[in-house]
Amino acid sequence: MEICPPRVTVRWVLIGNIPLMTSRGHFLINGVPRVVVHQLVRRPGVYYHHRVHKINQQGAQTQVYRTYYVDIIVQRGSWLRFEVDKKQQLWACARRVTRTPISYFFKALGISRKRMRDDWSWSINYNFKESQTSHSTEYLKNKFLQGALDQGGREQINLRLGVLETQYYFTPGDFLQIVRSLIEFARRGSPSIEVDHLNQKCVRAVGELLIEPVQRGVQRFGQIISNQKGRPKHKLMYPTARPITGSLREFFLTHPLSQFMDETNPLSELTHKRRLSALGPGGVRRDSAGMSVRGIHPTYYGRLCPIETPEGQNAGLVNSLATWACISGSGVLLAPFQPIFKGQAQSQILPRFLTANLEENSFVIMADNPCSSLGFFKSHSLIARHGQSIQKVSSNQLEWMSFTPLSILSVATSLIPFLEHDDANRALMGSNMQRQAVPLIINQRACVQTQLEPRVIGSSQAGFQSCWPGLILYVSKTDLEAYVGLPNSRPLLPPNRFLINRTKNRQGEFYPKLYQRGRVLLHNLGGKKRAKSLSGTAAPTTWFRRTSILSNLTNASKSTKYFFQKSLGSKTGLGYLDFPSFESFQALRPSVTNAEINEAFNLSASRGDSRGAHRTLCHMEFQHFERSNQGTLVNQKPTGRVFDWIQGGDLVADAATSSQGALSLGREIWVAYMPWEGYNFEDAVLINRRLVSEETFTSLHIERLTIHIRETQHGLERLTSDFPGASGLDRARLDFNGIIQLGAWVQEGDVLVGKITPIQPRTLHPHERLLYDIVGQSTECVKDSSLRVPKGIQGRVIRLTISRQVIQGNGLGFECVQVYVAQKRTIKVGDKVAGRHGNKGVISKILPPQDLPYLLSGQVVDMVLNPLGVPSRMNVGQLFECMLGLAGHMLNEQFTLVPFDEGCGFEASRSFVYSKLLQLRQQTRQRAWFSERSPGKVVVFDGRTGQRCIQTVTVGCAYILKLVHLVDEKIHARSTGPYSLITQQPLRGRSKHGGQRLGEMEVWALEGFGCAYTLQELLTVKSDDARGRNQVMEALLKNTPMRRGTPESFKVLLRELQALCLDIKICRRIF
Repeated sequence: MEICPPRVTVRWVLIGNIPLMTSRGHFLINGVPRVVVHQLVRRPGVYYHHRVHKINQQGAQTQVYRTYYVDIIVQRGSWLRFEVDKKQQLWACARRVTRTPISYFFKALGISRKRMRDDWSWSINYNFKESQTSHSTEYLKNKFLQGALDQGGREQINLRLGVLETQYYFTPGDFLQIVRSLIEFARRGSPSIEVDHLNQKCVRAVGELLIEPVQRGVQRFGQIISNQKGRPKHKLMYPTARPITGSLREFFLTHPLSQFMDETNPLSELTHKRRLSALGPGGVRRDSAGMSVRGIHPTYYGRLCPIETPEGQNAGLVNSLATWACISGSGVLLAPFQPIFKGQAQSQILPRFLTANLEENSFVIMADNPCSSLGFFKSHSLIARHGQSIQKVSSNQLEWMSFTPLSILSVATSLIPFLEHDDANRALMGSNMQRQAVPLIINQRACVQTQLEPRVIGSSQAGFQSCWPGLILYVSKTDLEAYVGLPNSRPLLPPNRFLINRTKNRQGEFYPKLYQRGRVLLHNLGGKKRAKSLSGTAAPTTWFRRTSILSNLTNASKSTKYFFQKSLGSKTGLGYLDFPSFESFQALRPSVTNAEINEAFNLSASRGDSRGAHRTLCHMEFQHFERSNQGTLVNQKPTGRVFDWIQGGDLVADAATSSQGALSLGREIWVAYMPWEGYNFEDAVLINRRLVSEETFTSLHIERLTIHIRETQHGLERLTSDFPGASGLDRARLDFNGIIQLGAWVQEGDVLVGKITPIQPRTLHPHERLLYDIVGQSTECVKDSSLRVPKGIQGRVIRLTISRQVIQGNGLGFECVQVYVAQKRTIKVGDKVAGRHGNKGVISKILPPQDLPYLLSGQVVDMVLNPLGVPSRMNVGQLFECMLGLAGHMLNEQFTLVPFDEGCGFEASRSFVYSKLLQLRQQTRQRAWFSERSPGKVVVFDGRTGQRCIQTVTVGCAYILKLVHLVDEKIHARSTGPYSLITQQPLRGRSKHGGQRLGEMEVWALEGFGCAYTLQELLTVKSDDARGRNQVMEALLKNTPMRRGTPESFKVLLRELQALCLDIKICRRIF
């Protein structure tokens, strides 16, 4: 009998869907952008510590003893600790496990008592007891050996223990060496390892955080497969993708490090992606974290920003990466440093990225030390860092120098001009409030700025940059078309190595790489059309530099030569084509034809030419009036015009918060530091009515209102314009399906989507049935459940999103309708404004221009700030910005500053600002702009009386931001509304239509005024005495004496007192 081999069937099975990260570094989960924050945790390894104990005895000297222990931290699993107590006994312990003698632990590992005695040589009581333990051998193995190590953890353990192991788990030999090192550590009394040192920490990125949910999903997947064993062939079921997909979905929706992306402005988005958190699973807890964890360690230098951190409970636990810091493959933070050789900075050598461990063994200085043109330091004795101390050393001893003065700060902190003149607490507020600035309708570039404004727009991909050089043929607010040169329909050069002739674009700004945000359509002149997505191109950040080869080929007067990657048969080489310059296209602007364009591009007009692939029409689509997660405006505004010449890397569309490719979050206005009738007391602010009428601080906000169509127990809900109680105006603005028309102006209470919900028919009385029969109508079995405009919203409908689903037998039906309403919000009393130096305030009054102070030239002040808010807060940088902004506004100049002005000389900021004010006085020939007695202060006149103020006032142009804390989203009033089910107190919060609650202090106030009956009513029938409330209402209707019941809270109090063995009963009043 011949036995046939079993047949093997191969079939592809979908095991799960993994969300794809976009080129901007975030995920799209259910259509919503989410960011997975990096986690900063302790590296897996071995850490030795000691603890000092004091025993106070009456009449005797205080006794002090030390205990030594070692913490074994693993990547996954329980932490393990070996400790030596005051009796010199060795113990093994873990979380939620009682202490175990060390002999039992090693016995569970299979190590004999003789080997332990031979390996350890010190007078230690090893707890070789024969008494029975409560932990079995298998339990100890499963508890202590389930942790795993990564590559960095194994390297750290090998370096610290002096072993050469390659396994990514702990071996019995590792534990023996750990205990031997603990004995030596206790014998010598060595200092403990610094836990807050960055060498002991690592960064867990999103890939490492996803390991655990993927493993959990794979285990569920394996269980499903194992359950199929033993089933008949015809009953086998193929596994589904639910285990892995559900595990990943649970991670992205419920994990504390998976957060909604902050899209208030491009800076907030960029900062959110560069954030490091010590919280979350495997990290520290907010309530138990001490000051040592929250503090600033010297190893943060150049890696973590010492300024930017949240205010409140998360202070010090959530940090931001420094501007030039990066993360290695093993999760170690690196900082760039410039090498120094014999007192000369080697600027021609690329910076080297060092770890904290390598840096602390060298002499490092800051980058603001003045150097000569050859790189030699002007001073022979300099202040440098070595380890965790500051020393004064010779220039020949120096080894490293910071890459830039900005390398120790985060991106948001680097955007603050005159940062060195601000207190650290106010700089923290300034960096946080820049992330809260809302995009304005009319934004303006700051007159005083730093170097990173264009870099923020480029790195966040908020603007739109061209990938190829070409000629613009069509521009609108939503798209752009251009002729571009594409050899063989491929990019001119790889996006990450794009060689261009100019280092700057037309606006004179640098752009780090070719970013794309949107969709690009390439139209071949041969008649074919194809779409190419560029959102997946993620090139490393590189600065454009001028090369010597290109500079020799440039002839700016006639033409500009660009490098191309063109195909020459089977060979591929680099060449260049002559394109007419921008000036030649300007001359062709009035009348230009396609033939002239082809001739200008040196391309053939015939479709059959082999070079037809070079003639490509590129269609670029912009983001137009889209909504962010925070409801702010996301919009791209084209900057190019028809027949403008663009090259690869040029900005063709600005973002809603950018101007000429630079970050623009606010407006430059005239401010004065002076009191005004007490209206600017504390942090209150006075503003000019001109800011409202000219819409200087007006912003657009988009609200998304959603309604779902569900299946109820009485039938399916339906969209219609004929719902109960519909007026003629409602029917006129709704279509046949009951959906509002696009472009309609809506206000509070207007119907956006008409919907009816079927309900259970009501039983009619005989006289009601007779009345319906006479009228000839039937009872309504539906109720109105339409979507209406919420309270405090009015605007215009700009977009409708309708999703449909298939209904059996009825074709397509609606599933969800989303209505986007754009509302314009002008600045008003109660809105919050702020500067870049932590100087924040709330608008208290809006005055007409004739009442505000004005200058000798007739210029009216736009904002009046309190001068007492400067000296106590110690943010003097706002005064320097105010005065330099005045000089820049009058001289029509813009200034780019680098923080830490010590490299430019003593008090360089003050000298530079005063020199510009002196230049302003000389050009305008008006001595009022600069006075030697009071520099920076001018004469001001009262707008109401016209009289001159007694003292001179600091007046200038400051850059002011409008923050997202708007009064329209905070003001709330309620007469009646929902109550809590248990306490019968009003709900809390504006979103729940809550109200004021009666708390303990309100009861004290009523008791103090003797309002006994009012207090009795509030604590009984108006609180949780539901039965008494019904009795009071019945008594009022029947005009009978009121009777009250007993509140539920009083009954709970009686039960609590009775639980304390107090015999308390409720007795009726007998008098």
